[in-house]
Amino acid sequence: MNLDSLFSPTSLALIGASPKEGSLGRALLENIIKGGYKGTIFLINPKYTQVLDLPCSPSIETLPFPPDIAVLCTPAKSVPTIIEDLGKKGTKFAVVITAGFSEENGEEGRILQEAMIENAKIYGIRIVGPNCLGIMNPSANFNATFSPRTPHKGNIAFVSQSGAILVSLLEWAHVMGVGFSKLISVGGLSDLNFADYLKYLMHDSQTKSIILYIETLTDAHRFLSIAREAIVKKPVIVIKSGRFQEVAQAVRSHSGALAGSDAVYEAAFRQAGLFRVYELQDIYDLLLTLNHLPQLKGDQLAILTNGGGVGILATDTLISIGGELAILSSSTLNKLNVVLPPTWSHGNPIDIIGDASPERYTKALEILMDDPKIQTILLIHCPTALSPAKEVFEAIIETLTKKQSPRPDIFLVSLQQNIEKKMLSNFFHEKVPIYPTPERAVRAFMHLVKCEAEKDNIEKKSRKTLKVEPNVSRILKDLVKKKDQEWLDHHIVQEILTLYDIPVVKTAFASSPAEASVLSQKMDFPLVLKIASKDIVHKSEVGGVALNLNSPEEVEKSAHTMLTTVSHYFPQARNEGFILQPMIPLNHGFELFLGGIRDETFGPVVIFGAGGKAVEVIKDKALALAPLTKTSALNLIKRTRIYEQLKGYRDQKPIPFDQLLDCLIHLSYLLVNQPEIAELDINPLLVDTKKILVLDARTRIFLK
Repeated sequence: MNLDSLFSPTSLALIGASPKEGSLGRALLENIIKGGYKGTIFLINPKYTQVLDLPCSPSIETLPFPPDIAVLCTPAKSVPTIIEDLGKKGTKFAVVITAGFSEENGEEGRILQEAMIENAKIYGIRIVGPNCLGIMNPSANFNATFSPRTPHKGNIAFVSQSGAILVSLLEWAHVMGVGFSKLISVGGLSDLNFADYLKYLMHDSQTKSIILYIETLTDAHRFLSIAREAIVKKPVIVIKSGRFQEVAQAVRSHSGALAGSDAVYEAAFRQAGLFRVYELQDIYDLLLTLNHLPQLKGDQLAILTNGGGVGILATDTLISIGGELAILSSSTLNKLNVVLPPTWSHGNPIDIIGDASPERYTKALEILMDDPKIQTILLIHCPTALSPAKEVFEAIIETLTKKQSPRPDIFLVSLQQNIEKKMLSNFFHEKVPIYPTPERAVRAFMHLVKCEAEKDNIEKKSRKTLKVEPNVSRILKDLVKKKDQEWLDHHIVQEILTLYDIPVVKTAFASSPAEASVLSQKMDFPLVLKIASKDIVHKSEVGGVALNLNSPEEVEKSAHTMLTTVSHYFPQARNEGFILQPMIPLNHGFELFLGGIRDETFGPVVIFGAGGKAVEVIKDKALALAPLTKTSALNLIKRTRIYEQLKGYRDQKPIPFDQLLDCLIHLSYLLVNQPEIAELDINPLLVDTKKILVLDARTRIFLK
């Protein structure tokens, strides 16, 4: 879909234009005019014949030709009819500034939005919004927003689900001289969504990098697919809010408790190769960096400073977030020894001492820039009586101006905050971003390093599809039809896992203590006895597990005790009998957790981590969207703390990773192939150096 006419229209209609001070219709018109828009402007409002010295028409049908886009700021009730009129006229894009639809106005708003979208579909109109700030294309002098600030021209696209965030960034960017290629306030995402905008921007020659502020996603899988393409072409950075919203299913299973909605977004972004930041300050610093350095030349940092302490702080920040210092060659060290005093640090960070003159700074900088292995330099300046900022900065700018391209990327930290405007402009002209603290400069550098590294998370190989197991489909569909069993019986869960080649422990089911005693005589002792109840998530918490039972008598006695204890702690739990299993020794093995949920936005999600009774306390888990390949399954395991133990240490041999990967892959296809499954827990999955075995599992289905 081509959005060129949306962002570079040759004509537009402002519907709801008004001469009234403080009105939305006036603010939009003033911005369109002040922005320098050169196309044809149609104003529509039956109340006026003229607005701000421009002619105003009573209706859309009276226009001489269809405008490329229409900007609507009329009451919500009028919007569906206006969209229909625009469609009849031939307009193909509408920016609906108006609020009062699904998000803000309940059932009435929902009905209005559905009517608006239905009319738009009939005539092929694409809609931005509703309830949005509008859109801007500075290179086309096009500002169809009610923002108080007109942005500078630049190469960064910013797409925001919050008008307030967009406005705040524009205010900051105006002061800092940061420019934009496109600015989009997406509003309620009734039609055009993040996937549409990202697809357009990744091919936009004016856009060198993209920042997305996301609250919710629609068309999530299409967005992820486009994101995988986009990040190969240019940096794409995401800030996602709403990290700690509670989810209703969190108390219903281990999987629900471990997979909050934000954790699923995190996994989705990672698998698409998108880099995520968490604070508005990160966006400010990234905008400053991307404005000058859309792509870094190197991922190691040389730090040049006249303050040892701030150089150490910069190094601490760099190392703590996974960065690396550049290694100084012997040739570079020898050259620095010639121009620097004997007391310099003789390493990286390069501390040239607090009395560093402008000449000392520039000589050291020239040597570093001549080292072909040094691709990024962090310059830190601490103003002293012997090292005044103005003179040092003038010398640095002169040195940078003389240096022929290619030149290392330069980041500057000035501990003198009130830098002259002309000096700032000179640094920006030399593509040097300036930061007030070493920590912020280092984090901005590392954001771009990690943004590039995230590309490695994209799946390189196509997924192999596992066939749908017809017996599992039949079992689940029959249970859904009955609508009386949300949580499946243990033996049904075992049957389903077995059909998907996930190994389960041999299990017997008894309806009474006496039957449990009889069945135990046909099994090898020692045994484990568990209560069978779909209502109980944590069996051990209510006395529902007995270990190391060595005789039929012990089994029967433990069963009677278990009934009494469970009844005391959980009297409303439905008791379906008992589960008998052999007591499987760990043999220096591990209890793991495998799980799955069906997320409303992204669909089936696989969860892996440390298991056992303390699974929700330890919270050592990682998530990935299903289905998995061997690569994505291994990456999932590697993101957990327990991975270091699983791969072996000292005299502990590694676990059979191929078997574990197969379990994860088969579980992922079970979730994909069987949409009836809402949640699934395998806990614990026993893993030692020789075997993998499911000891307990629990599954909930959707009852339609």
